[in-house]
Amino acid sequence: ADGADKAAADLKKKFTCRMHDLSEFMKGLKQRFTQWFNGAHGRRGTLWEGRFKSVLVQDGYAARVIAAYIDLNPIRAGMVTNPEDYKWCSYGEAMQPKSNAGRTKARDGVCRLLATNEEIGNQPTEQQVWNNGAADHYRMMLFADGEEVFAEDMHASDMPDQPKIRRVKRGFKRKNVQMVLARGGTLSFGETMRCRVRYFSDGMTVGSRKFVEQVFNRTRDRFGKNRKTGARPMRGVRWKQRDDRIYSMRQLKEHVIE
Repeated sequence: ADGADKAAADLKKKFTCRMHDLSEFMKGLKQRFTQWFNGAHGRRGTLWEGRFKSVLVQDGYAARVIAAYIDLNPIRAGMVTNPEDYKWCSYGEAMQPKSNAGRTKARDGVCRLLATNEEIGNQPTEQQVWNNGAADHYRMMLFADGEEVFAEDMHASDMPDQPKIRRVKRGFKRKNVQMVLARGGTLSFGETMRCRVRYFSDGMTVGSRKFVEQVFNRTRDRFGKNRKTGARPMRGVRWKQRDDRIYSMRQLKEHVIE
């Protein structure tokens, strides 16, 4: 009304740049909630230990790997015995016997993760994929190697020659420890799912070599001038086939798989 169109546009830009930005949303949410909580309880400082992280993930195999990793988190945390028993995840919702809108969306999500035919107009419906074994296939992915991990603790026993066995990571029963040791710690796809994989939270971008390179080229100005390529192969993981390999934008060096 005052003719200050540029000032109005600049003010609008401050808000519109935050639209559809998950990182900005989480930043605002955590800041506001922390301020309220600290004021209500007379405390100071941060409320959450770690910062929010966002990773760009390619559709297809990379998405299936990370989905299985996420659905195994309640197992590793010791919250449930079976992944379908944890009601706050999409897999648990998909396995519910009673039909509802949430279950339908969760099953559609699992079917999209397992879909391999990306040709438009030649895709089966989500319900057809689910009835054709999608539930069994995804369940096998989750149960394949989500075993718990044990280790000898020499300091937890009064007799040094008889170390105490303690569990260091929750999960399903571990049966293939010797196989992993024989490979020098190199993990198969299934064995990777029972561990904490930093690439899934700190890799910046996860997917095929071509996908990561495309993201790198689009955001070239955010990297140093000496960097020539973007894709970095994940270390410490033995993929089933060469085509199954997953790449990330960052090449982590320490504590890659825990």
